[in-house]
Amino acid sequence: MSRPMTHALAGLCALLGLAPLASGCADASAQSVVEVHAADLACADTAPDADGSWQSAPLPPLTTGCTWLRFDGTTTYVIDHPLGHAPRDVSIYLSFDESGAPASLAAGDEALIQAVDDTTLTLRNATHQRFFARVLLR
Repeated sequence: MSRPMTHALAGLCALLGLAPLASGCADASAQSVVEVHAADLACADTAPDADGSWQSAPLPPLTTGCTWLRFDGTTTYVIDHPLGHAPRDVSIYLSFDESGAPASLAAGDEALIQAVDDTTLTLRNATHQRFFARVLLR
């Protein structure tokens, strides 16, 4: 569908007062934004590993008290990281369980990388599904 048609449908939804349907008519960019500080992640590394990587949580099995990051649908997350430089690689693992088991790599709208720099990673869950996420930066 062309952009003019998409914008026309979004305008029509707004005009008809179909706000709940508007996200289905246009880009769902009006999302909640959650800031996540690395220090608030119970199992995150506080500094890069010896190989220069950083993870928000380990792979399963997790130790007591460890959980993966709750990654709600239609939400953008700004996640602090301690690398001190923009990572060369960003890998996002998703699970339906906070323990991270079972898990797979994110694909498509599940975890859209919006921006990455020397202190933060901005991820967007453009689906309506809640996941639990593990972030690995290298």
